[in-house]
Amino acid sequence: MLQDSRIYRLLPHDLLPLGNGQICLVCEGASKRLILSLQDIDIIRHLGKRGSLREFLRRGIYHVLCLPTRVIRLLTLLVEANVLVEERRHYTARTTAELHDNTRPLTVIINTADRVASCGRCLASVSSAGNATGELNSLLIVDGSRREENSIHLRNQIQATWKRRDINTMYFGAHERAQVIDYLIRQGFDRQILSFILAESQNTFSAGAARNLSILLTAGRDVLTIDDDAIWRFYAPANPASSSLSLSGERRNWSIYFYPTRQEALQSHSPAVTNVANAARQILGRRIGQIAGSWRGEIDDSHACKHMEESILNGTGLVVAVQVGTIGDSGWHTTELLSAYDEQLAHRFDESRSVLDTSLASREVCACSNTYSINHDANCMAIGLFLHNSAPLPPFMPQHRNEDGVFGALLRRCLPQGYFAHVPFAMLHDAPARHGYRHVHGVRVCEIVLKLIAETGPAEPLDLGALGLYLTEIAGVPERTWNAYLGRLTARIQAARIEAISGMLRSLTLKNGHARHHLQRCRDRLIEELISRRITICEYEDPVRLKQFLTGFGEMCKVWPLLRECALQQTNRLSALGSCPQ
Repeated sequence: MLQDSRIYRLLPHDLLPLGNGQICLVCEGASKRLILSLQDIDIIRHLGKRGSLREFLRRGIYHVLCLPTRVIRLLTLLVEANVLVEERRHYTARTTAELHDNTRPLTVIINTADRVASCGRCLASVSSAGNATGELNSLLIVDGSRREENSIHLRNQIQATWKRRDINTMYFGAHERAQVIDYLIRQGFDRQILSFILAESQNTFSAGAARNLSILLTAGRDVLTIDDDAIWRFYAPANPASSSLSLSGERRNWSIYFYPTRQEALQSHSPAVTNVANAARQILGRRIGQIAGSWRGEIDDSHACKHMEESILNGTGLVVAVQVGTIGDSGWHTTELLSAYDEQLAHRFDESRSVLDTSLASREVCACSNTYSINHDANCMAIGLFLHNSAPLPPFMPQHRNEDGVFGALLRRCLPQGYFAHVPFAMLHDAPARHGYRHVHGVRVCEIVLKLIAETGPAEPLDLGALGLYLTEIAGVPERTWNAYLGRLTARIQAARIEAISGMLRSLTLKNGHARHHLQRCRDRLIEELISRRITICEYEDPVRLKQFLTGFGEMCKVWPLLRECALQQTNRLSALGSCPQ
């Protein structure tokens, strides 16, 4: 691929202020006067990386490389007006290493607990893919099984599946996890905090604790996290624009389709012929400007936010997470509020009653992006999530559901120059067939944590230590004050839900009366809970236990940066504590 570099010379000029934030640029021999807006001036300032527009224009040399469409349009306009004269253009070949840096090792992480048969299918699929394509360098299995016989069966499966494979396989069960905790205690960390982060007790072990352990064990590497009910089989969306790249800022490019059965979902999509792991790693851990400069297809930056444009122009902005979509079981708690936050889906509910009915009754979906995209969308699922673990990633919420959603929110706040990417493929989530979802009732712990993260102020980046101090101070108030505060907090969460549904009711025509009735019924139930003050915490009957959890979460945030730094320095020693069933 060729790299296009252009050198421009500025003709003699003068600047005339016009007011209203505009400047008229007049040049000798120019075909017309050129009016520059504040936005144009801001772009030129970034191009020159100088504080003064006049200083930058006086330099008279412009090197245009891998710039957004808006910048190219501005420079083209300057040239057409004879304000800039193109002196020369030259091309240099990009090396293969610049285009596709897939030399960094990839570790696949499988989290499992008491699902031997499901994990066996997952292992077999990963084994086949790793040997067929050579894209897998190492495998880490974190086992949270509460029954010893399940752990024994799983170790036997690993040994049988990976026998004579040239892939480094590490297993961490209860015994190995205890060794990691003991080692970290010897490094000066507190056992009680480590027990909260990594769930020392097998009875309290959860997906979030498993993900925290795996993040520490793989510090400094690129990883792909999947669960034991995922299958290494990928599908392409029904109408992909797979060759294009969208720089979409705050805009999400996902589409969600519901199906009565899994068979219908799989038959509606074609198996992916692309090496999905390599496709994701062309984006993961790279600067946005580098990605745009080496992209072979079209680039759509019409929805790029100012923050993203500045990242491109300044050479900052790193893709730290790449999300693959899901086909099969959705893995969601409920779909009742989906239409309130996804306008495209709400329009489809409005057009068809069957779409709405299927979304409420069936868990079979295909949810993925239609194109490659880079954005600020922090809604992530740990099934099919690539992470650049050389970046200072935050911890997962070690207890309760939606730990990956909390992780995404922390990642966005703590790394404002870190971006999320999506690829137009979906991984098979082969969970046992289930029916329906729960009604929205009460407030979940994850919603409380997300609200507290959002209310820590606009300062970016968010310091994890400051967040930890904030949470421990809140949880440390007297019980009576805590109960009153919790009541106000849950009321704000409920009011935000109600406003989201009301906004959707106002914005849609809702030709489908069934869809309107569904949204109104959901809103009325939430309003009734709010008025009667019957908003409950789903996971805790006793609010004091929530205080204890938030105290632990705050202490985790305080110690996590030091813990991660220790893991980076001691990665080989920590990995050596695992067993190798091969």
